[in-house]
Amino acid sequence: WFADGVAISGATKSTLKLALADLGKTFSMEVTGSKSGYAKVVETSAATGKVTEGEFSAPTPTISGTIQVGKVLNSARGYWGSDVTFEYQWFADGVAIDGATNWQFTVKPEQVGKKLTVRVTGSKPGYTTTSKTSAATAAVTSGEIDAPIPTISGTAQVGLSLGSARGYWGEDVTFEYQWLANGVAIEGATNSYYMIKPEQVGKKITLQVTGSKDGFVTTSRTSAATD
Repeated sequence: WFADGVAISGATKSTLKLALADLGKTFSMEVTGSKSGYAKVVETSAATGKVTEGEFSAPTPTISGTIQVGKVLNSARGYWGSDVTFEYQWFADGVAIDGATNWQFTVKPEQVGKKLTVRVTGSKPGYTTTSKTSAATAAVTSGEIDAPIPTISGTAQVGLSLGSARGYWGEDVTFEYQWLANGVAIEGATNSYYMIKPEQVGKKITLQVTGSKDGFVTTSRTSAATD
């Protein structure tokens, strides 16, 4: 075998595997035939075109996970071969999401109603850099707040104050409070505590806590009733 007309040392088989150093070169092959009683014959092939970059056998990536604000999505790129360097970019309705360049992505409130894709780009010396983009997800839905049931503390007696504990609802949640007597909202009773009035004698008190957060479904939880 010859590279750009120069014999390649040790390349004396019928096949030749190309390497990165061969990029841009042309190749030819010389075949010598011999037979008892016959003169040796040497024939040389025409040269090939210049060696071009290789091409990846690149699969289409996939996305797994719940398509909802606050959830983590995973991407699977599939097998591209050895020694490949990868880059990732997530998109919402085809627009690149700033900073979303890992194989995982946590869905943000601003993606509600949008469809997500991930693009995987593979590069390797001697190969054409190749990108593959996943199919789009379903539209992103609003997240759900993990809301515990609030509790009431104190003695259910006129003139005494009841306190409350809402529990942990996550970060960046805005809260509203509403106290109720026998299930009916008490006018103006919208703090985390409440001083019982004479008109509540004989009634059971509950507290409704409502949490809201950008990109999440507004959620309400109601305490158990007092005596």
